Amino acid sequence: MADTTENLAALESAIEVEDWDRVEGLWLELLEAEPIPTAALLEARRAIWKAGRKNLARTLLELLVDTLEARDDPGAALAAIRELVRLTDRPGEDLRQALEGALRRARAGSPSLEAVLARYPIAEARRPLEVLETVELWLDHDVGTVVELRGQGVGRIEEANLKLDHLRVDLGGARPVSVPIGAAAKYLRRLPEGSFLHRKVTDAEGLKTHVEGAPAEALAELLESLEGPAEVATIKAALDGLLPPSKWTSWWAKARKHPRILTSGSGSRLRYTVAAGAEDATRAQLEDLRSADPRHRLALARRLASRGPDEAAAAAAVLAESLAALETSDPGLAWETASVLEGLPGGEAPAVACRARLLDASEPLTLLLGIQDRPARQAALEALRQVRPSEWTGIWAEWLLHEEHATLLDTMVRALVEAGAADRVDEALEAILRNPVKHPARFIWLCEAVTAKNATEPVTRRMTPSLLERLPDTLTRR
Repeated sequence: MADTTENLAALESAIEVEDWDRVEGLWLELLEAEPIPTAALLEARRAIWKAGRKNLARTLLELLVDTLEARDDPGAALAAIRELVRLTDRPGEDLRQALEGALRRARAGSPSLEAVLARYPIAEARRPLEVLETVELWLDHDVGTVVELRGQGVGRIEEANLKLDHLRVDLGGARPVSVPIGAAAKYLRRLPEGSFLHRKVTDAEGLKTHVEGAPAEALAELLESLEGPAEVATIKAALDGLLPPSKWTSWWAKARKHPRILTSGSGSRLRYTVAAGAEDATRAQLEDLRSADPRHRLALARRLASRGPDEAAAAAAVLAESLAALETSDPGLAWETASVLEGLPGGEAPAVACRARLLDASEPLTLLLGIQDRPARQAALEALRQVRPSEWTGIWAEWLLHEEHATLLDTMVRALVEAGAADRVDEALEAILRNPVKHPARFIWLCEAVTAKNATEPVTRRMTPSLLERLPDTLTRR
């Protein structure tokens, strides 16, 4: 392999400097390699052709074809002959027959080979490469081929009807599904032998045992078998018939801990994929973290930190680097970032320092408006109460007209009343009642709070007929 790699690099250099004697010598050496690097030689042939040495390129290609045929490497020989036909303006009968012969050898095990060639004879075609593509399309979807019918499941092709130009796919249901051959590339995906979904068709019992006995490994193999990142619903569908629904929750809790599993998105749109190795997964998540927008970075940091202490430390470093810019551009998000950072290795000191600067320099309302996370917002309110003992009741009362979480509204009102600021609560409640359309969440909270057993006096006094009169109008107004 080392000699082959070195010779290919030398061949590329020789083509660049147009040392054609050296090119011929290296080409002949590479024809003796085991295996012959066919794909790389075809690329080199194209470079020689572009350099204007068309006769040399053709001669070297013919040598490649002869060598591959003698080596009994039918797949590579077909690729090389295809290239030779492509270079020929009007391929003669001998070349067309050679192309068909190469196909016969490459697809010798295909059940429908003779029937397809009888319908589409390459040796008689005016455009042999176009006919070859049609033949290969049929043979790629021959009888017995295990496929995924996108959106419906996996199964086998049970019939290739050349007269009607359609395929019949058995998905294990009551009736096979018919797919036009022209739509095969769009709707059907051939499954590699040994892949998870292929085994679901060919070895369902063995795969069941594997899925239940090795959840993490099975999930990694399943994700490798799917097309791109998958949502939980897609993963569940792929496990249908392999894992009882009653075992899903415990299975999923174990399976998703595999170190190669990667996640993207958030909430109900969370998607899963698999990396080549655990280090690749960590590296990919770290890159995603660095490139993400500042708010999305918080969820990614938590996700990366859950992989282990080293990953958590790396996530902390990224978040710490972002604090200085956020303190100026988005104080609320800087506070939330510090809240996440504080729980990561080495993050407590920079998080505490950041929050101290924010409490000292930021306008309280601006700070609170930028904090979307309720626990972080409640922590900011408590911090403002501590650092501004003479101002906090005014800050809290003003925030009453912005807060939308019912539990936090209850907490704030009770604390203000206990601090002797019932008049400020009254002012806020009056503003809410004056314009409930402007304060819908707070108005609904107030309607519920007035009937609570432990409601404070400023709240209970609002239980009046006028409040009940406003409720229908507020709920129906758009």
